Amino acid sequence: MLFRHSLVYFIAKGVPGIISFCSIYLYTRLLLPEQYGTFSIVLATAGLLNSIMFQWIRVSLLRFFPQFKEERHQLLSTTFTAFCSMAAVTGVIFWAMSVLNKAPVGGSAYYLLAFFVTISTAWFELNLEVLRAQLSPKVYGFISLSKAVLTLLISVSLIKLELGAVSLMLGLILGNIFPVLFISKRAWGTVKKHNFNTEILLQSLRYGLPLTATFTLTFVMYSSSRFLLSYLGDHTHTATGIYSVTYDFAQNTLILLMMIINVAAYPIILRALENDGEEAAKEKIKESVVLLLLVAVPATVGLIALASNIVAVLFGSQYRTVARDILPWIAVVGFLQGFKVYYIDLAFQLGKCTKKQIWPVLISAGINIALNWLLIPKQGIMGAVYSSIIAYVISISISFIMSRKVFKLPFPFVDGMKIMLSAIFMYLVIIPFSNQSGIFMLLLQVSIGAVGYGIAIFFFNTGNSRSKLISSIKQKRVYHKRSSNSV
Repeated sequence: MLFRHSLVYFIAKGVPGIISFCSIYLYTRLLLPEQYGTFSIVLATAGLLNSIMFQWIRVSLLRFFPQFKEERHQLLSTTFTAFCSMAAVTGVIFWAMSVLNKAPVGGSAYYLLAFFVTISTAWFELNLEVLRAQLSPKVYGFISLSKAVLTLLISVSLIKLELGAVSLMLGLILGNIFPVLFISKRAWGTVKKHNFNTEILLQSLRYGLPLTATFTLTFVMYSSSRFLLSYLGDHTHTATGIYSVTYDFAQNTLILLMMIINVAAYPIILRALENDGEEAAKEKIKESVVLLLLVAVPATVGLIALASNIVAVLFGSQYRTVARDILPWIAVVGFLQGFKVYYIDLAFQLGKCTKKQIWPVLISAGINIALNWLLIPKQGIMGAVYSSIIAYVISISISFIMSRKVFKLPFPFVDGMKIMLSAIFMYLVIIPFSNQSGIFMLLLQVSIGAVGYGIAIFFFNTGNSRSKLISSIKQKRVYHKRSSNSV
């Protein structure tokens, strides 16, 4: 079941990911680095408020959806009411920012744009969580794909009208709104005022607020480099634009792959925990970690080995020189980020002890900001990259130590070692071709690496892959033999 759901979610998220590649290819050719930097600052501001105001609603809905089977209407009504309340508060915050004249970038128009980016993104993500909780991967995929296509088409059309960074903001807003119109009635049709439940709200707050603090601090780790590059750097957002587009590329590849596994696995793990107990949940966790490493480790190694050609093919000329140097390091940052969020943090969530999850992120976020402040003036973009790596290593170390006292997560050491050896073999296979450039050579490099990695995985029987494949072939042969005999 886990593999099947992961495959469906891979298609659901993978195709939009491919469209994101197209977005990077086009945006880095149609926009100057400072224009993309302006967009990234607005997006980071919206993302920060999204985490503070709405993250607790999403995680609580997903966590309690299997539990409140009989009170499902009350859960959805309470969730919708909470969302509307937080949207109103968010509007007040942006109004206060405009009164105080503290715009993230540009003039007063950016307040309104940042507000709509925040609300539309939060609403879109909440609808996705409903579909995820309902185990509806096909609809989830359709909505995700629709957003990716609409955002790209609208943004590029507006760029042609010379709207610059505003084009990306309007494209994102409309891309968030239109797809969920098709599922709003199905998802929220039972929402009624009298179904609001104070106890469900309080339970959601108790569970979600500590996670909100964690997600917010995690976002600070993720986005503080962008703000500080603009503040401490050249003030034109050029460095921020190059750093952001490279980081966004890693998000749309490595983090996307890891998120797909988590999106598929987490509801299944929760159901196993609720229905069959802790040991059953740990078996599901072990399966998910094997899948997580199976895709994340080779993806990281591939980004490191092929960084030069990836940047040459996908990035515009004004971004390439710096992006080529920082992509391998950002790939490491992405792996550390995904491993912490999609594996180690499970312990706090499953153990219902999300308060303890705050401290590792708080410490590492503080260290990240301090290191950024110290290193960016001296080393520029590389200072931001080094700060992120150090901060995530510290965060993972503290989180791992604390998580052992909450919920002991299993780790597949044998399969993990097999995956590492397979990734090393893949690296050795593709490194002789790594200096070649061009789109066809990139496709060849990826194909050679994938075949080499697959052979190694099969040889080591990682995750019983060889045994399962042989068993599947035998079953098909028996089935075909019986079918032919019956005829």
